[in-house]
Amino acid sequence: MRRKILAEHCKIASAANDTVQHTDRLLRIRRDERIRNVKQKALLHAAENVVNIFRRYMVAAKRKALIRKRQRVAHSAVRSARDELETFLVDGRARAI
Repeated sequence: MRRKILAEHCKIASAANDTVQHTDRLLRIRRDERIRNVKQKALLHAAENVVNIFRRYMVAAKRKALIRKRQRVAHSAVRSARDELETFLVDGRARAI
């Protein structure tokens, strides 16, 4: 009689363990799926933004080139004006043309 009761308790305990293990397994699977989805979304976002990042660097490089060009133009304009002024001035006195 005791053996039957112990056997029934073992069956009940193992059934409970199976239920717990099954629930744990399902929770692990769902957690892994969520983690996988988050990683996949992050990779997709990064792939989409690679183009934007590249464009941003290109725009920054183009901006620097335009600024350098503008500075050269401004300096050349000042240089030509200075050269014209120097042709009119000799030793701080105005030269007659």
